[in-house]
Amino acid sequence: MADTKETKKPEKQVRQIQMTPEMAKNIVKISRQNLNKVLQRKAQVEQGILGLDATLANVDALQNNTDEQGMINLGNGVFVSLKFPENTKKALFQIGNDILIDKEFSEIKKVLDSKRLNLQKEYEFLIKQEGELTENLNKLYFYLSNVEKAVKEAKK
Repeated sequence: MADTKETKKPEKQVRQIQMTPEMAKNIVKISRQNLNKVLQRKAQVEQGILGLDATLANVDALQNNTDEQGMINLGNGVFVSLKFPENTKKALFQIGNDILIDKEFSEIKKVLDSKRLNLQKEYEFLIKQEGELTENLNKLYFYLSNVEKAVKEAKK
């Protein structure tokens, strides 16, 4: 006969931690630094997403171009007028270490879409981290405010 013992999952145990005001102030300092790092990285990721969006729009424009001539945005408001060879379907694509390969626009778009998706996931993760850090900081500020009130009342 098989053993029919039930296995119970361990329950989460929540412990109250006694914290001195000095400990809380140190944690606030570290949390602020972490929050600043998250905000900086979030801004970098956002710029990366915007850059990829612009590149994807340019690739779409080239892919759908039926004219023999067009403008290429080099960035920072600099454009170049070019004549395209008939049936332009490829472009040089940098794969790293200054190595360029010929790739079709559809393949380039897949790679860029994948990069954009990864950045979007990282952005969403950073938003979550930002929220958690902000919530923890608010709790610490509340704790410190209560401690300060208690100290003032004790001195009366």
